[in-house]
Amino acid sequence: IDKELIQYMDVDDSLLVEKDHLMKSLKQIAANQEDLEKDIHSALDTENKMEDTYYRKFKRELKKVQTKINSKFQSAEIKVYCKIRLEGSFEELKVSIKAAAAKEQTRKVTALSGGQISMISICLILSLQEIKPSPLCMFDEPGMFLDDKNAEIANKLIKATLEENPIQLIMFLPKSSRQLYLLADSL
Repeated sequence: IDKELIQYMDVDDSLLVEKDHLMKSLKQIAANQEDLEKDIHSALDTENKMEDTYYRKFKRELKKVQTKINSKFQSAEIKVYCKIRLEGSFEELKVSIKAAAAKEQTRKVTALSGGQISMISICLILSLQEIKPSPLCMFDEPGMFLDDKNAEIANKLIKATLEENPIQLIMFLPKSSRQLYLLADSL
């Protein structure tokens, strides 16, 4: 009869041994649960502190860039100012750039004209170049959306940055060769 019954048993000795191992593991986890919870909370606190540290650092660096951009506007006597802010949670962090003419409320860059966006972009690139210089800077038609007066201002800003931070500058298809001559030290 035992031989007949064994055919229908779902449980054998290996499953019982595995059950004993699992029960011992569960008892160890239960005994260490408080320590595990403390470790998890410590890890989460550390992560939050790191995020706060980097957020503050990013914010500080963006403030430097904002100050440089606005000083470029002032030196070129352009009556525009720019605000750069961090937005969103740390996992989805974004940089918001807003600008306005003097005494106006700032607007998103996407709401500005092509010329205004070009001027802000040029000043942003030049400011970044001053903060963390790169040996090569490439502009693809930087004055494309600028009128002649603003194209000349942009080229003066580029030249002033080149004097402070010598770099290799490559420009594609300027509006006129006159603007290229203004930038060149030698041809």
